[in-house]
Amino acid sequence: NTLLILDLSNSVLENSLDELKSASTSFINNVMPSPETDSFKMGIYWFDGEDELHLLNHLTSSSAELVNAISSITADISNDPSTDLYGAVIKATEQAEELIQTNNQQNVIGAASVVLFTDGTDQASRYTEESALEAVTEADRNISFFTIGLGAEIDTEVLMEIGRTASVFAGN
Repeated sequence: NTLLILDLSNSVLENSLDELKSASTSFINNVMPSPETDSFKMGIYWFDGEDELHLLNHLTSSSAELVNAISSITADISNDPSTDLYGAVIKATEQAEELIQTNNQQNVIGAASVVLFTDGTDQASRYTEESALEAVTEADRNISFFTIGLGAEIDTEVLMEIGRTASVFAGN
């Protein structure tokens, strides 16, 4: 199970929505197996400044469904100009933990990945950096964390700590 977490804060929606959609679509097309298999699923969530991780698409093994969900994102999807990066990390970790627990209850060996695309830093100040890093550090070892930083306003050090498995950064 992979949870794709997209930063849809005001800075992304105004400045780099097309780039985010393109990068997300490319990620889906490169990661999702073809032909589809029920043993590999991806869900898409997004965050802005609200204290909520918004569901864009449930877990699915369909690349086409995921790409369509990405295509459906418009600049008016969010009204909140802020960025709750740390809250998104904490909530995504909780979602991944629940997926692992569900698999364990069904006697299924499973793993989860959290893949976070962002163009900035936490602006909402709802949660602390320490709380977000603690969630990642204490998460089940069967959860991988990846961060993809886009643009010039990212804090690479923090994103590298959140992306304990791997992090990549693109200036544009």
